[in-house]
Amino acid sequence: MTQINKELEYVKQETKYEILIVSAMSWHTENNTKLEQQIDELKKALHKARKVENQKEKREQIQLHVIRRREKFTDNTKKMIKSVLKHKVAPLTLNNLKQKDSIIADVKRIKKEIEEHFLK
Repeated sequence: MTQINKELEYVKQETKYEILIVSAMSWHTENNTKLEQQIDELKKALHKARKVENQKEKREQIQLHVIRRREKFTDNTKKMIKSVLKHKVAPLTLNNLKQKDSIIADVKRIKKEIEEHFLK
């Protein structure tokens, strides 16, 4: 029973909820109504404690993601802005390249022509 009472004390501290401590004698009483009330209160307290712990975990996860996002922003601003704006760089595939008087279909020559164009 002492382990149960320790856990109940922890729940009581976390939830700020008044919990009646269960004793061995209370299990053997003829008046089970009071025991049922205690069990109902314990159930409510445990539910509230679980809810508080879940909220705490969610806050910690949100804080962790905020920190990660801040680090990404300082480390790689360009990537972060693209991510926020949901911009994606689509790959460019050229099967041929039309010039004034000819069409180039050779992949290596297309790359060379594009490179020369952008170096001008």
